[in-house]
Amino acid sequence: MTGRIVRCPIESRVLANADGDLDIFELTAGANNKLELIKFRFESNAIAAESYPLRLVRRSTAGSAGAAGIEVLNDEDDGAITAACVFDNTAVGTIGAILSGYAWEQLGPLEEIFLPEERPMVGEGGRICLNAAAAIPTDSTISGYVVWREI
Repeated sequence: MTGRIVRCPIESRVLANADGDLDIFELTAGANNKLELIKFRFESNAIAAESYPLRLVRRSTAGSAGAAGIEVLNDEDDGAITAACVFDNTAVGTIGAILSGYAWEQLGPLEEIFLPEERPMVGEGGRICLNAAAAIPTDSTISGYVVWREI
């Protein structure tokens, strides 16, 4: 399959979702490229076992906060990255569709590796986000990454 594989790491980030509505990541496709979400993985330094509801969503509008990720090509000779990844977005956009639900017990990683035929596709300029529907403790930090293909 053709397309550019891109990853975006996040390291030791304290999430700022005291109100309980935050996108851990917001991935926005470029204006002229679709993208497919291949996988994501997040870990926490939490030491207490507690489960938090998360959901993978498509957004019909963009959020307006968060920290810009640093996107990295898997193949350095593969052209320009067109998508953008933002972490810790506290001013979330409007949900268009809920794709998956998760109960993340932070003592273990949250990882989703999609089979090729079930990878969520995002249209040109569209968004896909991992949304925390409840407040995650602000004394824990997360690390991980998101991987996608630009088509």
